[in-house]
Amino acid sequence: MKTLCAAVLLLCPVVIAAAEPPPFDSLESLTIEQAKQATAGKGTLSFRKLPEVSLEVAKVLGQYKGELRLNGLKRISPEVAEMLSLQPKGANLCLNGLPDISAEVARALAVRPGGMLSLNALTEISPEVARELAKVKGKLTLNGLQTLPVEVARELAKHQSKLTLFSVSELSDEAAAAMAEHRPTLLLHGLTRLSSPELVAKMLMSNDGFVSFKNARTMTDEVAEVFAAYDGRKPMKLEGLVAFPENYAVRMRANEKLVLPTHLRTPGLVNSLGMRLTYVPPGKFGMGSPRDEPGRKDEERRHEVELTRDFHLGVHEVTRGQFKAFVEDANYRLDSQRDDKGCWGIAPNGRFERDAKYQWLNPGFEQGDDHPVVDVSWNDAKAFCAWLSEKEGRTYRLPTEAEWEYACRAGTRTAFSFGDDPQDLAKAGNAADATARAQFSAWSLGIKGNDGYAYTAPVGQFEPNRFGLYDMHGNVWEWCEDWYAEDAYPKNKRIDPTGPETGTLRVHRGGGWSSAPDRCRSASRIRRHPSEYRGPYLGFRVALEPEARKQ
Repeated sequence: MKTLCAAVLLLCPVVIAAAEPPPFDSLESLTIEQAKQATAGKGTLSFRKLPEVSLEVAKVLGQYKGELRLNGLKRISPEVAEMLSLQPKGANLCLNGLPDISAEVARALAVRPGGMLSLNALTEISPEVARELAKVKGKLTLNGLQTLPVEVARELAKHQSKLTLFSVSELSDEAAAAMAEHRPTLLLHGLTRLSSPELVAKMLMSNDGFVSFKNARTMTDEVAEVFAAYDGRKPMKLEGLVAFPENYAVRMRANEKLVLPTHLRTPGLVNSLGMRLTYVPPGKFGMGSPRDEPGRKDEERRHEVELTRDFHLGVHEVTRGQFKAFVEDANYRLDSQRDDKGCWGIAPNGRFERDAKYQWLNPGFEQGDDHPVVDVSWNDAKAFCAWLSEKEGRTYRLPTEAEWEYACRAGTRTAFSFGDDPQDLAKAGNAADATARAQFSAWSLGIKGNDGYAYTAPVGQFEPNRFGLYDMHGNVWEWCEDWYAEDAYPKNKRIDPTGPETGTLRVHRGGGWSSAPDRCRSASRIRRHPSEYRGPYLGFRVALEPEARKQ
């Protein structure tokens, strides 16, 4: 008991000291006497609000043996940089507030005898600055750099210690080839596409447990071959991967040193219509939206949902060509043909109207067979699923509303699967935008950007989500299996929910080409009549039950 108490007493001062902010952290100016007092201590010394220091103060701070954080500095002279570089070998210097530096400042900082130099506020640097920073003897972190021109890459590749560049998301082939010449550990966590096998092989070779490709979404065949052969001491996580080349899928799944995202551990499928379906694993997620999410409705009450069963989901929305194969093979007559009321379509002036002339083959605008089918009712979508199930001996159906949102979010909790900024829809989905406003002068809704399509786009033209699913935001709304109820969330069961038992309207999700961005959010939901409503912005995608649960 005495030993335990003594241990607690020894630990308590450390815990208390870490919990309280450093006494100098809020200073906006610093005298020589204050600098001497500060450097008499040990551990990390931080001045996060100090915008500049004098040469005399820098001379004092440069004697500090621990980690010195001057993250409030907005400007620095070569003379001050030279004084700060007098720190003893192994001491770290963090200047994470400097928006830019000159080659002279970089040259002064490079004389440091060792330790880490951190300049994470720099978003770009010139080749001249890169040439000087490459002479830094210790670890160099430039985690704010957004781009890496080949000239800069060639200079930084000469650096002889660990180099981290967390925010660089893309590299040209020339820049990647240059960085492959960097011999020590290189961390490029932000890369979204891996195209250089030489660079990847180099990074894997120096893997010290910190090398990561966590943001990589896609890779070339050549890079996949490198990963398939990886046999390093440390496991390599590829948790951000959306897809990998099919030629290497078997080998990558078999490599126990690779940590793949759950949806890629099980192969996807291609059915008799050429539909690609991705594996969706069981899991838990927060369904609905937080109260402060822009565009939120009260019915989107966030609640935890658990899906205990896996399934496959169409990578794309059902296309017009695939639906045509069903209509011709089954000699199927749509609801719009049975009641002679036609569908909703869009006139040349951008006005939506219902007329018998509008049908799934004529929604008021041109479509190819690779566009999503529109102007189909919920009943029509169900008939397609029944026909495909009979054709293949597997159970196809519409996804439940919970399955749809779970697959759309793909592990995210933001308003969209790509983040919270609706303006990024221009990359991730086809919604109302500048293209549509240029076509229809009366329209005012939509994002500022231009996605290139006034009406539907061919499926798969935008960036997929983390499950490899395309067009979950925009292009066309998608019918779900569930009946609609405004209060469905509070009353619905939270394990494998299937919605209300009865109703008059069915749910559809995801937004369409004519939708405002708030309608394209992961949590957004609206409802329509299952037989009477057929819209030029409404289609569907299919879910596939595992064979073991075929009914």
